[in-house]
Amino acid sequence: MRNFLGIVLIILFVTLLATGCGGTAPTIGPATLTVYNNSSSSLDAAYFNGTDFTSIAVGASQKQSITSGACFLYVVIASLWYKCNAALTVNAGDNATFTFDNNTQLLAVTGPGASLTGGQAQPLKDILGSR
Repeated sequence: MRNFLGIVLIILFVTLLATGCGGTAPTIGPATLTVYNNSSSSLDAAYFNGTDFTSIAVGASQKQSITSGACFLYVVIASLWYKCNAALTVNAGDNATFTFDNNTQLLAVTGPGASLTGGQAQPLKDILGSR
């Protein structure tokens, strides 16, 4: 019985070391994010966690190597800054995709990481309709 308990403790210790105590093994390698623009407006720019995606035409996409993490995707449309309403999480080793469309909920901001300029999140189609 003592040997069995010792083996169980060793297995538990090795499992905790391998998983970083988080329950799943950490992933290793570069992360990538592809932003698809399926909206009716071109994106002058997009930013995620310090990575610059240059302009993305309607129906086009752009893939970039990024720093993994949880961050908001920021976009520039007609020279105005917006932040997607929900944070996007990309783990190390992921090949993540974000599809930007007319129903994407946006908040007006003054720039990446900046404070809100006011108002509530709106779908892009409502923002485009109000111009």
